[in-house]
Order: sequence, then C-alpha cells, then structure tokens
Amino acid sequence: MRGAACSVISALDDGNSHVCGRNFDWDGSVPIIVKCVPKDGCASIATCDFKNITGSAETVPDNFAYKMLAIAAMMTGGEDCETA
Repeated sequence: MRGAACSVISALDDGNSHVCGRNFDWDGSVPIIVKCVPKDGCASIATCDFKNITGSAETVPDNFAYKMLAIAAMMTGGEDCETA
C-alpha cells in the first residue's frame, strides 16, 4: 500500500473569487462536508474525514450526536450549521 496523499487545489474563478477543492483518496475514508451559516458571521464550508474523528470507517454522521461531533470538529462556532 502506498502512503496517503491528498490533493488540494486553489484557483480564481471567472468572477475573481477564490475557489478550492480537496480529495480523500485513501481506503476507508468517510469524507463529510460541514456547512455553517451563522446569523452574525461569515459562512463557511469545510471538509473532513470523519474517520479521523471517530477512528472508524463504519461510523457516519447519520444521527444528531454524530452531526454535532462533526460540527465541533470543524470548530466553526456557528449557530446554524448543518452537515451534507
């Protein structure tokens, strides 16, 4: 097995806004996207391998407790966050 090697890209789109992307290309990853839109703050979208939080490729953020764990792991600090 080769070592883990995530790829990340950052670029400017046609509107001169920054865009970025990342992949999780190792076996057993549980990639999640955490979107946070606080009432009084900046919106953010973050990616994370949930396996790094739980230690299990079998655990997914499919219930309230795991969704809250995903949000806490991203340290967004927002009130109106959701996982996708």
